[in-house]
Amino acid sequence: MSVFTPDERLKKYGLITSYSYINGRVPPSDDTQLTFDTVKVILENGRVVPWELARIFASHRITGMGSTIKQFLKNYRERGLTVV
Repeated sequence: MSVFTPDERLKKYGLITSYSYINGRVPPSDDTQLTFDTVKVILENGRVVPWELARIFASHRITGMGSTIKQFLKNYRERGLTVV
């Protein structure tokens, strides 16, 4: 979900003409990455399994993640939960 309407984004950032590239490719958004992780858990388990979803979130780098997922991962690791 975009925080800005197209008009608000244009006013704040101007015309966006390019994206940040990593190894010559535009990485998927953090929302897309988290959605794929969620779909994977549902396909493997037939439902959302929160602890499995948390484990998968913590198992890889999430490009462009926001403050909520950063705080979640910090809490996850501080509590000694590990990725198996």
